[in-house]
Amino acid sequence: MSKYDYGVDAVRVNPSPELARWLDKSAPKAVRIILIDYEDSKFDRRPSSSSDEIILAYREFKSIPNTRPFEQLYRYVLKPVRGITAEQIIEEGKGKYIADWRSASENQYPAHMPDKVTNGTVTTDWHFCFECFGGRSKSPSHMSVGELTRINHENRYRASRPKRWQITQLSFLGKEKVDEMKNEEVTIFSGKAASEALESYQAQKVTLMAAMNDIKENKKAYKDFIKNTYRPLTFKGWAKKQGCAAEPVAYRWYGDDRVGNDNEALRGNRRFISCTSKALETYDLAPYINQYSHLKNKEKTLRDNIKGYKDSEYRVPIHSAEQMMDDAVADLEYASRQIEEVYEQRRDNAEMAQMQAQNAAYADQEVNNSMNAIQKFNNQVDQVMEDNRRMIAQINSQVRANANNAKLISDQKLTSASNQTNNTDTTASADSASVKSEPAQQDADSKDSKQKQANRLVDSARDYKMTGTSTTYYGQDTAIDLAQTNLRNQAAKLCGDTFKTQITWSQSDCNKHESDDTYMCLQNGLVNCWEQRCETEYCGTQ
Repeated sequence: MSKYDYGVDAVRVNPSPELARWLDKSAPKAVRIILIDYEDSKFDRRPSSSSDEIILAYREFKSIPNTRPFEQLYRYVLKPVRGITAEQIIEEGKGKYIADWRSASENQYPAHMPDKVTNGTVTTDWHFCFECFGGRSKSPSHMSVGELTRINHENRYRASRPKRWQITQLSFLGKEKVDEMKNEEVTIFSGKAASEALESYQAQKVTLMAAMNDIKENKKAYKDFIKNTYRPLTFKGWAKKQGCAAEPVAYRWYGDDRVGNDNEALRGNRRFISCTSKALETYDLAPYINQYSHLKNKEKTLRDNIKGYKDSEYRVPIHSAEQMMDDAVADLEYASRQIEEVYEQRRDNAEMAQMQAQNAAYADQEVNNSMNAIQKFNNQVDQVMEDNRRMIAQINSQVRANANNAKLISDQKLTSASNQTNNTDTTASADSASVKSEPAQQDADSKDSKQKQANRLVDSARDYKMTGTSTTYYGQDTAIDLAQTNLRNQAAKLCGDTFKTQITWSQSDCNKHESDDTYMCLQNGLVNCWEQRCETEYCGTQ
């Protein structure tokens, strides 16, 4: 922003040669100058012809080569324009800090107010604030690799946000208010201490950049391992190679707008079920089982080499063969449920349309005698409902068969791959009866092992979003209770048992009827399932 944005307005209010010379020679170029209505604490506005106290102000960053502007020394300059003197400004801010009060979280850059006037202006000393651009350590010399990584990440898209050197509103603040804005004690360096703190920060940054380059190389090695070694061996990698979608399509119904992604959910999930089922039949599990231990150890080694990053930023868990195949079958079942939800919602829509039509028809019955129209509509709805029931039954039958077949295939592949791995330890003279008993014994050992394990969520990395509805209008409490009951039933159906079901409730969403004090409510929630039965129903629900 040009330095003359508010210069014309300032000169119009105070057309003195001294102010014009200051704008031409003293006010720095390429620095945003704001016009402050001092008395009312307003900013960025054109001054009126009244006697408002007006100040020109800007924040300046000291130009240092190879340093981003918001990581440099800074100061404030305030130039009185009308109705107030520099001495009055200093008296008002005595013992306080001047800061940009855009928000309570960023860009404040506080500076201690000076105690004397400089060339007719209030000019602060040069300051340095580590916390103002993302620092968390009390001293820049204590900055860690993780902290520098986070600072760089937070400021990566700074160009798309308000510039650090652009200010909007200045305020005089006590130190406790400055700390409150950042929710922590802010260390502000000034004068010689500011220059020393900046030098300390720059030296520590140079030292850490070498370590960050090592981290970058290690992170690349981790990603290359996942992409080129691990994923091609997984079932999802094989399914992707066969042209299958990576995930089922979640069905979404927007109650307020009465629309949903019906067609997308139906087409996408039918294709997903068909393609994934075929991929399961052709997937060779033995290579994954043979290399599982190596993959798990390699992933941990590469992950441990990366310092300063959170696990969630890059980590890909290495699942066992059993877990991987269970996840594949679970995806098929989820796709099936999304198809069912489409038809269940269509059924609910038809029932609601039927009720609304009946209500409207009964209200106009004496005028247009529309009972025949009601009966005709009822017959149409009955036909739609019958078609939906037939379609749901057909889809359920097909998907259940696919899921059962997929589970059978995955179990067979697990057994086959396990046998291939263990065949080297089997003698040619083994009795056929003992060979047949091995899978049964393995199943028994596996069940004993699972019983000893602590209970855990089936898929801890993903919750399933579900919505319950009261289907029609009731008293508000009753409508909410019915919506929650409807969601509980869906969740129990997903988990197969109310004692394995966990629900995290969201806020209820109720719409009031136009003509009376009744409501139709929706209840959203996130659902997950426990591997083993709990002692109580819906355990862990909150």
